[in-house]
Amino acid sequence: MSLGFTIKANLPTAREFQALRSTVGWGDVSLEQAYSALTGSLFGVTAFDGDTAIGMARVIGDGVINVYIQDVVIAPEYRGQGVGKAVMQALITQMKHNLPTNCTVGLMAAKDQDDFYTSFSFIPRPNADYGAGMFAKLADITDGTLS
Repeated sequence: MSLGFTIKANLPTAREFQALRSTVGWGDVSLEQAYSALTGSLFGVTAFDGDTAIGMARVIGDGVINVYIQDVVIAPEYRGQGVGKAVMQALITQMKHNLPTNCTVGLMAAKDQDDFYTSFSFIPRPNADYGAGMFAKLADITDGTLS
């Protein structure tokens, strides 16, 4: 593993997407699912060590009012070397060039990553102004009635 890496202002390939998600234990997705997820993205960045994808991040959303940073993944053996910071900086540059300045940018931080994202001025929730961010897997969503 070299200490050098490059950041490209493009999404990973579907195979790179699969491999990076797998390195961090985010579950397997089919090649078709990976391709569809990437096709639905607004834009993204990929970090490379030579020809090997070692990190990625992408932006999803309506591209005008709300977007979300999704799938920020750095291969475990490259963490702590500035790859994540470089990926986020490149993604933020893309957002500032492609989105309205009043666009809201959301994200769901992985466990123990809050400090990383607050260094880019993201605001943890809940706080005095905003409630908790939430998520659910589609299979677990109910009709909202209590049983």
